[in-house]
Amino acid sequence: MAIARRPTLAAGDWRSNKKSDEPPPGNNLNGASSVWRAVRQLRRRRIVLALLVVWLLYLFIHHIPTNLPPVSKRFDQYGAQRPTRPQPPPNKGAPVPADGAPPPANYEGVIRFHELPVTLSSQHYDPGAVLFAFSSLRSASPVLAAACAMARRGRARVHIASMGRQPVDKASLLELNGIAADDDCPLTWHNAQPDFARESSEARMSASVEAALGYLHKALGMQAVLVDHSPREDTFFRAAVEARTRIIDVPALGVPDHDAWMLALDAAALRQWNQVSIEIVIRAPTESSASLVRLLKSIQRADYSALSYPKLTIEMPAVIDQSLGEYVSNYQWPPGTPVTKRTLTLRRRVARAEPDAAGAAVLTLESFYPSTVQTHVLVLSPDVELSDSYYHLLLYLILDAKHSARSSPVSDQLLGISLDGKTGADGGWALTQATSEHAALYFGDKWIQLHNYVTLRLQADPEWRKSVETEPGQPANTPAWIRATGELMQAMSYFMLEPVFATGASPLVTVHTELQTDEASASTADENQDLGSLEQEDGHLVLKVTGSPLSSREKPMLSASSVLGRLAENSDAAWSPDNLALFDTHRSAATAEEIDQRRSFYTGQLAQSVGGCTSPEIDVSSLTADSMGILFCG
Repeated sequence: MAIARRPTLAAGDWRSNKKSDEPPPGNNLNGASSVWRAVRQLRRRRIVLALLVVWLLYLFIHHIPTNLPPVSKRFDQYGAQRPTRPQPPPNKGAPVPADGAPPPANYEGVIRFHELPVTLSSQHYDPGAVLFAFSSLRSASPVLAAACAMARRGRARVHIASMGRQPVDKASLLELNGIAADDDCPLTWHNAQPDFARESSEARMSASVEAALGYLHKALGMQAVLVDHSPREDTFFRAAVEARTRIIDVPALGVPDHDAWMLALDAAALRQWNQVSIEIVIRAPTESSASLVRLLKSIQRADYSALSYPKLTIEMPAVIDQSLGEYVSNYQWPPGTPVTKRTLTLRRRVARAEPDAAGAAVLTLESFYPSTVQTHVLVLSPDVELSDSYYHLLLYLILDAKHSARSSPVSDQLLGISLDGKTGADGGWALTQATSEHAALYFGDKWIQLHNYVTLRLQADPEWRKSVETEPGQPANTPAWIRATGELMQAMSYFMLEPVFATGASPLVTVHTELQTDEASASTADENQDLGSLEQEDGHLVLKVTGSPLSSREKPMLSASSVLGRLAENSDAAWSPDNLALFDTHRSAATAEEIDQRRSFYTGQLAQSVGGCTSPEIDVSSLTADSMGILFCG
């Protein structure tokens, strides 16, 4: 007999009961279902939470650091955490070095400087700053020695930066070079090494040098960078310095191995190092073959170490002997260079007749014109012989007298430098308005002014017959361009810087007077007529010399050490723009007030006698390089 099943209702269908609108009494089906559902959700959450905890615990254990130092080393005495340098990422393809072997130099990660910001933070832009830098330990000593030598002079604020792979201890390096304390070498030290320098590749080290130079220049504004240009220095360093200094427009100079007069310059002068150039012009008159050859030999054997050679131009007469022609055609300039790289220019006149005064002045001035105001000309006569170190001395004087900060009060008044010099009891240096037709260097900007002045003068006096009436007559054989130079100096209050040698001292150039042209000999005939006399002795005629025209002119030249010794600050003959003696156009001592008074009078006479002006009244305060036309009523 089948038992009839009682109909069941789903928990949510109680509303289908037709007999009552209320759920049936005693119905617990809905409550039991809710409890069961809550229990299942709670279990699921606990399982997920447990799995999450296990996963986090696994991550923590797997990535826990194993190279932390002890707690005492990770915190300073104030409880602050000490910074730690990140380690370079491992190179999976590089072999692990053996114990004691240097790490492979192949790291190329981001460059960071940890020590450089510390020293740069206390610095400021300084136009008197000069930077010495090195990378190789073999270059550290010569660079430091040069930096200390410059720092002791006190003319520049000296900084030195270490940029190599190996860490360098400043105190140890000073001690190694015999420097007892910082007071003996007052410079600022910068550690410009990148992080992981020993592991870095060549490319990364080169990039770090360029970056460090950029930061140093931005902070200091250094005017020059001095490095070791020898093979001792690292190749990547030399290449990086050359590239970066070109970008920041700062000269990169090599520290001198000897004759370190460069270290006596200040920052402003060193900045112009690569801008200054010299060209030599020799005007050879007729019958000067032997003297010209002697001069060319002295130029060739002079010392040009670590310097660029000057260009050389020889103005030869229309008629030359065969021996001179052969010597000049085989003359190597610069010495030892192939023909394609020589900087020798030969010019030979066509006309046999000597030009008149105006023509001679034009020929001389047209033999050279500066490409920039930093190109200067050394005009030599064939009867001189140069010292071996003339070029070093000229470069030093150009840079220091023309461009240094201390010479700014007198630099604009300098027309050039006379190597002939004068004799004085005290020696030293002087400013003179006397011209030199033997050996003188003319600054590029003043040579341009001389060009302009002669152009104006030729317009007013085409035949060059006029002169200042109150001016004592000069020798008839004085070249016209030399007379024009004297006129320009007196009118513009310009001077030549010249050495003053104590009695018995040696000149920078020797002026030989035994070989002269006929014209020059004739001009000195009256001066030499009382130099000797014929007397009868033992039945023979004997010529007794009572004076020697050569004794006052021909003297042994200065050696390299003597010339450079004149630049030492502890020397009595040292060059300095302070307290320079003044000499007028007649080589007589004068004061600045007397020079100014004579200028006012002379410019009026020049404008009236040569310029054709009706009135001698000239306002010298308005007379400048651009307004010389007022001397010719222009």
